[in-house]
Amino acid sequence: MPSYVSHIIHDNHFILSSERVVFWENENALVLADLHIGKSGHFRKAGIGIPQSVYKDDLHRLLSQLLFLKQKN
Repeated sequence: MPSYVSHIIHDNHFILSSERVVFWENENALVLADLHIGKSGHFRKAGIGIPQSVYKDDLHRLLSQLLFLKQKN
């Protein structure tokens, strides 16, 4: 279960998530880290086996954060 922390820097309000996501409320912007879209396909082309679940897990993480933050607004 993700945890969230609210933080203010120079009148800018941020919501920090344990899912490596920051929501910048003043700009209504979502900042993501470590989202590896296309990683598994790139590695497969090089002959390195990467489970498809890596891609699905990253997309699921993104979707869950978008849905959570949509409810907040």
